[in-house]
Amino acid sequence: MEIRLVRQEEMQEAAELADSIFRDSEQISMAQGFPNLFSSVYSESLGAFDKGRLVSFMGLLPGAVRIGSAQLYTYSLGSVCTHTDSRGKGVAGDLFAAVRERVKKAGASLLLVSGTRSLYTRAGCRPFGLIRQYTLSREHAASLKEVSGGSYTVRPYRRGDLTAMHKLAAARVGAYEQSIWDLGLLIEARAYGSCVKLRHQTYIAEKNGVPAAFLVAALPEEGLGQVREGIRPQGAPIMMEWAGEAGGLAAMLAAVVEENQLKQFFVPIAVHEQDVHDLLGFLPVQEQRNMGTVLISDSRLLLEQLRPYLNERSTDHSLGERLSCEPAAEDGVTLQLPGLPGLELTGDEWTSLVFDRSEMPQHASDQWREALGEVFPLPFPHTAGLNYI
Repeated sequence: MEIRLVRQEEMQEAAELADSIFRDSEQISMAQGFPNLFSSVYSESLGAFDKGRLVSFMGLLPGAVRIGSAQLYTYSLGSVCTHTDSRGKGVAGDLFAAVRERVKKAGASLLLVSGTRSLYTRAGCRPFGLIRQYTLSREHAASLKEVSGGSYTVRPYRRGDLTAMHKLAAARVGAYEQSIWDLGLLIEARAYGSCVKLRHQTYIAEKNGVPAAFLVAALPEEGLGQVREGIRPQGAPIMMEWAGEAGGLAAMLAAVVEENQLKQFFVPIAVHEQDVHDLLGFLPVQEQRNMGTVLISDSRLLLEQLRPYLNERSTDHSLGERLSCEPAAEDGVTLQLPGLPGLELTGDEWTSLVFDRSEMPQHASDQWREALGEVFPLPFPHTAGLNYI
């Protein structure tokens, strides 16, 4: 069995394998829904080849997540599939080991995995992050308009809006890095939407004639059947991405449910977006994990890449220079600060501290709680937005 990068001329074979697992006759090809993942120019997707035949594929795409003024280099893993006649032979395990090794060598601190299978959790991938998902309907439209402040005009996207949209997206405190071109490509490709037979529709909220917010909604495709396996309720309309003023978001949400006569529309909001939670607090809400799992590939590198954010958020603006770590048992770390005893955390505790909650482990001293509570959890974006892999 040969495990290596998938070449461009082999990407069609990879897409056909993925389509046979994840698509039906009504859906576009995985290569169309995930164009970067099935391109050797952008991706570092790996395959297992048996006598020249691709028998297993793992789509691997490098990227970056901006946290304040810091930039975390990441990889996203998805479209994982194996031919039925090659399953149960350890091929996927060997391939995932190669993925982890590649990520580590590339200088990425995080691997974001779209799945939660034991294949990933056995290797240290963990559930992470918290999302508050609101459920709204046409009955909420009037209240949404009221909390928006009434100063926004909502209209559909038109050519020429991408520059303003990019400016709004770049102002987010925690988000995937997206160029102007990325925004247009990802909206057109509809990676998540194509998996659950939803189309994209983009809205702009203007204030005094200037774009103040945008929203990308994934809405039902008329005449299409159910998906074979839905990640969420099958075909349920959902907000994919937004940026800008919270009031503009409320105004656009009212327009989405009214214009499309939706009985139900899901609105996932990361927990750090408090201005939105303040506005939408009257809606039904459910707290849930971010989609998929995360592997902290290199904890020391993670802290190094986070240094600008740690400095800007800490009271003395020097935590990024002072905080360090060493590997510990159970995929954990021992955090170190001058003048304090080391704080040993298991892998679960470390991941939870970074992504999930502001509460410290019970054995953390007051000094550790004060120092870490200023910077963790990170304001991490929703992983099932436009950059879903």
